[in-house]
Amino acid sequence: MDRVDAATRSRIMRAIKSRDTKPELALARALRATLPAYAMFSRRKNRLPGRPDFVVHHAWTGTRLAVFMHGCFWHLCSRHYKPPSGEAWRRKMDANRRRDIRVRRQLRALGWRTMVVWEHEDPSRGAARVARRIDAAD
Repeated sequence: MDRVDAATRSRIMRAIKSRDTKPELALARALRATLPAYAMFSRRKNRLPGRPDFVVHHAWTGTRLAVFMHGCFWHLCSRHYKPPSGEAWRRKMDANRRRDIRVRRQLRALGWRTMVVWEHEDPSRGAARVARRIDAAD
C-alpha cells in the first residue's frame, strides 16, 4: 500500500534523474583524474545496448570496456536493496535484473568487456577498478 496518492507518487517518480546523477558525475571526475592518458573515455555518446554510462577504450590494445553506474534500488544491490511491497514492484525489479543480464551478454557478444560501479562505491575506488580492468585486458 502506497503512503501517497497516485498523482503525488507520479510527481515524485518523474523527479528522479536517470542521467547525470551525483554518483555519475563524481565517477566521471574520478575517471578523468585516474585513467592513464592512453585510456580514453566518453559519457553516453554511444548507441550500444543498454546505453552504458561510460565507455573506455585502450588506445594501444583496442580493448573496449562498457561501464555502468548502477543505483542500489533499481539494480538490486546485494548490500542495500530492500524489496518494496507489492507484486507490481517485484515484477519491475525482476525485469530490471533480467535486462541487466541480457545487456551484458549482448555487449560481450559485440566484443565489449563490461563492469558495474555501484552508487554506494567511493568514486575514486570505482575509477581505480576501471583503470585496473582496462590495463588487465592487455
